[in-house]
Amino acid sequence: MRKGWIVLLTAVLVVAFAAPAMADLKVTGFYQTKAMLSNFFDGRSKPSLRSDEAEQTNSYNEQRARIKFDVGTDVARAVFHFESDMNWGVGSGSASAGSADQLRNSGGALSSDSVQLETKELYLWFKIPDTSMQAKVGMQSVADHYAGIFSNSADFTAIMVNGTFEPVKWTLGWGKLYESTPSNTGADGYNNADDVDIYIASAQFVPAKDMNLGVNFYYVQDRQGNGGGNNAITPFVEDYESIAGVINLAGYTADIYIPGVNFSMNAGIAKLSAFAFYQFGQFEKIGTEDLDISAFMIDLRADLKLGPGNFFVEGFYISGDDKDDEYNSIVTLGDYQRGGFGTGGNSGFGRTNMYFLFGADSLNVSQCLIGCSGGEAGDSFGNGGRGLWHVAAGYSQKFTEKLKGSVNAGYLAAVKLNARDKDLTYVRAARDKDMGTEINARLDYDISKGLTASVVGGWMKLGDFFTGMAGDDEFNDSYWMGYGKLAYRF
Repeated sequence: MRKGWIVLLTAVLVVAFAAPAMADLKVTGFYQTKAMLSNFFDGRSKPSLRSDEAEQTNSYNEQRARIKFDVGTDVARAVFHFESDMNWGVGSGSASAGSADQLRNSGGALSSDSVQLETKELYLWFKIPDTSMQAKVGMQSVADHYAGIFSNSADFTAIMVNGTFEPVKWTLGWGKLYESTPSNTGADGYNNADDVDIYIASAQFVPAKDMNLGVNFYYVQDRQGNGGGNNAITPFVEDYESIAGVINLAGYTADIYIPGVNFSMNAGIAKLSAFAFYQFGQFEKIGTEDLDISAFMIDLRADLKLGPGNFFVEGFYISGDDKDDEYNSIVTLGDYQRGGFGTGGNSGFGRTNMYFLFGADSLNVSQCLIGCSGGEAGDSFGNGGRGLWHVAAGYSQKFTEKLKGSVNAGYLAAVKLNARDKDLTYVRAARDKDMGTEINARLDYDISKGLTASVVGGWMKLGDFFTGMAGDDEFNDSYWMGYGKLAYRF
């Protein structure tokens, strides 16, 4: 017994003396669960407008958990970031291997030991010696400079390098979105002519502590259509047939150039921010002819101190047109959503707190009118070439040390209607540009450090843009939702 204690003590002392030289381990993450009651959100990550029932009331529980391990030193670190999603009662350990119950977003049913674990990030971070430069190499979340409109922290493998040359902070990056996708024809394996790559360059000028001016350039090079292969990108949503010369989505290549700027300034009681970008490029040999891209977007926002709380007002405009020889709305990473290509890309816009319009505060159930993976009008803010404009305002206030609340209102509309929208042979010819109006409210109570309970309620008036989307059936005039949520961050 004495010998055992001596061995144990020796081991403890060795570890204690070695500890300063060991790598530092940081563990962060969160757990969130939500109980939903709604006639819009129904537990599926698919469009939510239903025409098979005049009234529908859905109730479900969902949860999401993430844990991030960050291990290393102050000059080099490895990051492992994992996620588990499920709807309560969906999927179990009794399911056969490879069945739907074994897929992501499941594992919450009886005998739920089939709970899955998804990889969010897996990368190496390190400093480059004798410089101000740092690098991230591997699978990582890449956010854009435009509040998520182009890339809402989409996950992909990339090399991102950043540095500082006072007063400028710069970033250069290259990412691989797709490599020899399964739907490409032939058996070429990793053919260097069938990739989708993204290149990113950014310079953020910081002349003062509370001011930032950024100049950015993104370039997406899509070569999946080489050799007649299928393309993952689908910017035309359900209406691509209306564009002259477009027979299908296979066999084209694309070059998309995106110069842009972003700006923010804190002026005492007000914080002002803005961003804008322009897109140009071409889909080559799409159908019987090439298709040019020419589009832009702009966003303006003001955050103000108003009495005991905070007020914001924000609006954006995304170009659109009904031309047959050009695509006049923006292409985003959300356009890369197509069967056979996994979950595709990710764009999203959550900072105006619109739950119905854009799917703010989504967990694994992602449903909205547009701009989420279950968008009724698509996953991308290009809106099938029609464009969008949006305006919203909100007020938030802290009532006590632990209780705060907010109210928000927003409106969404298309900029243009396309040729198919106006074709009297389709029932949707009765549609107009109005997409929806939303009002919502939220209360958050801090139970303890890191643990918050929330109650959220909202109502949406559906616009006539969605008339005839499902044949002759009409959707509800309005939709509602309410949910309770527990969130713990560590």
